[in-house]
Amino acid sequence: MKQTPSSPQATIKYTPDFTAFLAKLEHPVAIVSPALFEILGKAVSESRVEEALQKLGFSEMRAVSFDKHDFTQSLLRESDISKDNPVFFTACPLVRNLVTAEYPRHRQLFSAILPPADRSALAARKDYPEAALILISPCSARAEALLPAVDYIVPLYTIFPALLSLLGLTREALQKNEGYCAASYNHADGSGGRIRVVGSCPDIRAFFNGFSEGTGTASSSALDSADKKEKPPREAIVEMIACRGGCSEGDWAPKL
Repeated sequence: MKQTPSSPQATIKYTPDFTAFLAKLEHPVAIVSPALFEILGKAVSESRVEEALQKLGFSEMRAVSFDKHDFTQSLLRESDISKDNPVFFTACPLVRNLVTAEYPRHRQLFSAILPPADRSALAARKDYPEAALILISPCSARAEALLPAVDYIVPLYTIFPALLSLLGLTREALQKNEGYCAASYNHADGSGGRIRVVGSCPDIRAFFNGFSEGTGTASSSALDSADKKEKPPREAIVEMIACRGGCSEGDWAPKL
């Protein structure tokens, strides 16, 4: 039967008893943040990560990148309807709180499309109605926002050493491996260069302070502050993330 713990009990830190805990659950499914693969970079394939999770007691793994193409295309179609402004998107509760408090008039420009993590959880629940869904997350705010769509949340930093051991890696080797990737992930990649990521709260404020509604642009000073790279004149999607480097810099991320 599906487990529905109360919120304080939903956060499970990895301990040596973790495998025994999973053994008591019906079909435990690990829903894994893209941040883990950003941290591992090219050093490890998704299939190897799933094998490691299965050794820890999970029945299977669901990567949050599930059906990303359909998600991105939905955002692009929404952008085509909104001709004067880009579509804003965020999966970050901290960004939503910032916009609600400081820029409420721009809330209507944010897409209501479900983020990839929510979509992955719903798809897993549809496939296995009685399963225990367990999100392994680098960010406490994002993880808690996904309750009760998932049953349990696990801080990534607590389970990361066990995963490294099962993968035959060390932190030092990971840092030296040229495949290691500092955070650069965005949820809507695959948009053909029509997405721009604004990372960190100061840059989000700079963007909105220079944003001209109806033209779909920010002032040149705001653009320079938020992103030094040259961008096309009209972005279709603007994704906003509170952590400059993405979710792999969250409070539950392993510190390399």
